[in-house]
Amino acid sequence: MRRLLIALPVVLVFFALIIVFGPTVMPQPTLNKMVAAVIEQTLDHPVAIAGDAELTLFPTFRLNAKGVSARALTGGGKDTPALFDVGAVTVEIDAVSLLYNRVRVNLIRFDNPVVRLHVDADGQANWRARKSQQPEIKRPQLDRDWGWWNEFDLSKVELRGGRLLMVDRTRNWRLEAERIGLASSKPLNTTSGPGFALAGSARINDEPFTLRFETGAISKVLAGGRIPVVFDMQGAIGALRYQGAAAKRQVVVSEGSLSIRIPDFPRFQRWLGRSQAGPPTGGGIKASAQLDISGDRLTVSNIDLGWPGGAGRGDISASLRSDGTLALDGELHMDTLDLSALGGEAALAGAAAFLPEKLIGRIKVDWQKFVRSGLRAGAGKAQINFTTGAERWSIEASTEKLYGGRGQANIRWGIAEGMASLKAAFRLSRVNTEELLTGLAGNSPIEGTANVSIDLFSVGGTSREMLAALGGKGRFNVTTGTLLDPGIVRRLSDQQKPLPFSQLLGSFRVGQGIVRTDDVLLRTAGMSLVGAGEVDLAESYVNIDLRSIARQNNSTDRPAIKPFRIEGPLTSLSTARQ
Repeated sequence: MRRLLIALPVVLVFFALIIVFGPTVMPQPTLNKMVAAVIEQTLDHPVAIAGDAELTLFPTFRLNAKGVSARALTGGGKDTPALFDVGAVTVEIDAVSLLYNRVRVNLIRFDNPVVRLHVDADGQANWRARKSQQPEIKRPQLDRDWGWWNEFDLSKVELRGGRLLMVDRTRNWRLEAERIGLASSKPLNTTSGPGFALAGSARINDEPFTLRFETGAISKVLAGGRIPVVFDMQGAIGALRYQGAAAKRQVVVSEGSLSIRIPDFPRFQRWLGRSQAGPPTGGGIKASAQLDISGDRLTVSNIDLGWPGGAGRGDISASLRSDGTLALDGELHMDTLDLSALGGEAALAGAAAFLPEKLIGRIKVDWQKFVRSGLRAGAGKAQINFTTGAERWSIEASTEKLYGGRGQANIRWGIAEGMASLKAAFRLSRVNTEELLTGLAGNSPIEGTANVSIDLFSVGGTSREMLAALGGKGRFNVTTGTLLDPGIVRRLSDQQKPLPFSQLLGSFRVGQGIVRTDDVLLRTAGMSLVGAGEVDLAESYVNIDLRSIARQNNSTDRPAIKPFRIEGPLTSLSTARQ
């Protein structure tokens, strides 16, 4: 027994010496691997250390590593950049305080960190593993992770010379934030003790911004104390502010208000690098909402949007399931839904790379007015269904007062490996053809009431590629109409005024962005004509041949109609005898 009592202190001292001096005598490659493993466990990401690393375990846990980098998860080639590089990272924690229910972080410092969020030409994001590489989702247990520690203190945080680079090669889009600098302080603005603040600045796409994050006293945050939280980002381009409170209970809970202000939206789009998506609505945008977070569930309520000539409101809830699936459910009510101002479908498609791999749910949208380039519509509604992940969604929409009639659409849209796929069905009922063609192409050679059905499909990496690969079929039937183009009227009649017709109908095929038809039938009071030809959708260029098949009167004052061709852009058609 006496020998055991003598040996026990010796063993304890031996282990203490290993803890204190072991890292100092450890070979540098082994130490680098050990430090990398510690960082990997924290970030849940593969890490490599190119420079020297230092590790001290007691009495102060100190980790210092130079040349820290995290490789991309895609397994891509030489053009796939690392997710991040850090010139040096230093972390100091009082190891003695861990024995007394306290976590005291003396220092966290990052020197020259560079974060790269990169989407390659195939649509693969470097922060997301390919499906065959995706690890099983880890579900952190917050209370177990922190164990018995219930007091927390953070003395100093520094970030110097930071840089953030976001690149999407599928849309040739880039955003760069540089000169990012942050430093912490402890403002005395709370009754429960010093608060914690992190303030700094950055240049984002050459525009200066100021950043500030501030909380109340954080000493009791691990014990479930509720603390105020403020995040503020200000710049000439716009401003974002969140103000609320947060606490760690069984899960992290938080509630607060979010506000966004963009004084000049066209300037904002140019700054963001998306002005090429379409002519945006002029003026500024203001948005506010109430955010409630409870663990893996986020509720965005009382959404209030405002812009010149329009407004919107709604509620959205999101929850993260145990398998990593994000479930959405929400409703939005818009005065004016302007897809041109939102950047069009290209911007919406580009956002898919930043959505979770697994996404399900639905979002209902209704509007009083719909705008998309030349398309103008009245009240309508749509439901966006997310079914098989962020790369697949469908839209079911219907609208009233669409060019004097009604419209319905069923669209299935997907993005995978940098390629977009489209399958759509459109049904237009009793629309005014003059309003329709003028709105879409700038001019209309006819007016009348039309029923149109179109089924389309396409694939491509860009809007131009998708238009070139566009295929499908459809039918049209225009009744009780009038020919407006003077050249066509002169070919068919001695009159100079518009020529009425009883029916214009036919079917068409769409291939490689070209609409082709071989069964156009035009019926007027004195004749019937048939035709065949094509329309280039990209150029709005018409090339159609027409010929007479019957004369319903025997008048000899007018010569027989000879075959002729209608050719040219829709805004300036010309006719010529074949």
